[in-house]
Amino acid sequence: KGYKDALNPGSGRETMDGMSQQQLNTLREQVCSEVYTFKTVKLTYLKRPDGKTRSLRLPTANDKIVQEVMRMILEAIYEPVFSKYSFGGRQKMGCHDALSHVESKFRWVDQVIQVDIEHAYPIIDHHVLIGFLEKRVNDPRFI
Repeated sequence: KGYKDALNPGSGRETMDGMSQQQLNTLREQVCSEVYTFKTVKLTYLKRPDGKTRSLRLPTANDKIVQEVMRMILEAIYEPVFSKYSFGGRQKMGCHDALSHVESKFRWVDQVIQVDIEHAYPIIDHHVLIGFLEKRVNDPRFI
């Protein structure tokens, strides 16, 4: 069973399911020789159930691969230092783990409210993020 977004061409013609070993080798060579550049994403809008729209940015197949490798590298660097009580956005951890933790530690809690904090933090300060990354990532080419 394949990943359904593998068929999405993004801003380029290629899809993830259409990648050959030769294309992957070429991509690796471009990244390693520092000539690879990310392409412009395809911007589309989706209607939400409340009638509003949200933007969706679709990268190229190559960009998806490079982004996934970068995610794996960052996860290897930061996962060991995450708090064991940090459940959001982590592999093999999610809301059910958080609820189990709350249930085991806070028996007196009757209700848990899930809140979407997207609008509380609409923009991440790029300089702060770069400074945060530079503390653990020792390769300026990666940053």
